Amino acid sequence: MLHRKQLWICGHVSHQKRVFPQGCGHISRPRSPNLFRHAGLDTDMLQYLLLQVAPPRHQPKHAYAETLPLLLQCLKVREDFQKNISAVLRKQILDAEDLRLEIAQHNGRPLLKTYAQNSAVKKRTNDTSLSWQTWRDSLCFPRTTSSQMQLILYFITVQNKITDRKCYEGFYTREMCNKASESIIESIDALAIIRVIDSLRVYNNKIRHLIDFSSKCLQGINQKARESLSIVQVLQLYISSYQHKSIMWECWRKFLPKETRAVNHTIIDTVNSFVSNEKYEYTVDNVVLNLLHSNIHDS
Repeated sequence: MLHRKQLWICGHVSHQKRVFPQGCGHISRPRSPNLFRHAGLDTDMLQYLLLQVAPPRHQPKHAYAETLPLLLQCLKVREDFQKNISAVLRKQILDAEDLRLEIAQHNGRPLLKTYAQNSAVKKRTNDTSLSWQTWRDSLCFPRTTSSQMQLILYFITVQNKITDRKCYEGFYTREMCNKASESIIESIDALAIIRVIDSLRVYNNKIRHLIDFSSKCLQGINQKARESLSIVQVLQLYISSYQHKSIMWECWRKFLPKETRAVNHTIIDTVNSFVSNEKYEYTVDNVVLNLLHSNIHDS
């Protein structure tokens, strides 16, 4: 017969008292308790739940089998659980991207700019976690509108320059176009914008200053990688350069060649100079036409 001890599950979980078998292992504080609190879960309870997945070898398995149903009875899902867990999952995706950036560094020494990039990305995680979903739900798209076409309209809405409606109004209802143009977006979902830019497949509509962009803004990329870029890849970097400052360099890191996964000072200086020059106006209409053609005719 198993000895039993009492374990109180408190915080954001049920205030009921539960009795658990003695052989359930030591419950210690997780290394990142703030991450669990952010998801609306009590840290002791979540650490206990993790022990059910990978219990210590010296503990009997049947003790965990008896304990898990009791533990699940204590769980109560908060109303904002889905929102919070989305932020946690988003953080994991961005952390994985940051890790790939660090591995791509040829210099094995820790770099201050790498830590600065990581901090900036993590700081925006909470602010942008539900930007795209909230905006999409507010427009009430019909079922016939694909998720990619919804993303393109979101992309059009967050551009720094207004797109001529004639370029895209044939693919959406007038009501959706009006709602999109009147909507206010406080924070931009970087991953949603990256998905749209990544869907680019063709270059059918001429971008006026793309050659100037290629000659001026790609000097920070090594020559071999620069010469291997296709016209579509150059256009993706061009589009990334004209995104909002809060997501511009995140987009750039996504579309840089694998050999150059770090945004260096040369790239930053040349791109900022190019974008701020009134001579090189953002050809947003043709950008949208290329995106629509890629997702409709070549999908």
